[in-house]
Amino acid sequence: MIKSNASAYSKVGVEAKVHGADAHRLIEIIFEEIIKKLTSAIYMIENSNYSSKGQLLGESITLIGSGLQSSLNLEQGGEISINLNSLYLYCVKLLTEANVENDSSKVAEVLNIISGLKQSWSEIK
Repeated sequence: MIKSNASAYSKVGVEAKVHGADAHRLIEIIFEEIIKKLTSAIYMIENSNYSSKGQLLGESITLIGSGLQSSLNLEQGGEISINLNSLYLYCVKLLTEANVENDSSKVAEVLNIISGLKQSWSEIK
């Protein structure tokens, strides 16, 4: 019951952030959510909670693919979009491996990449 209440509260918090946000802010929110999930996944791996780890990594992969990658315009975005797409594919590959191997160092590497991208994205506006 407590877990479902916390999940519902978190979902409402994300929905509140998204409501009225411009495209730039939406990408920033996706970065923030991925960072939270990856941080939690590292904790779950280190504490042998592999079920929750799998869920968090799956959600992170979905956010990277459906959120970040799908927002790229590979035709108009040029080299930057192509490089970001490659980086996102690399992150998904690492997270898939981390999930199978229970390797928190691979999750930490993706966390470092996403955190750097989020910081750069935040400085654009």
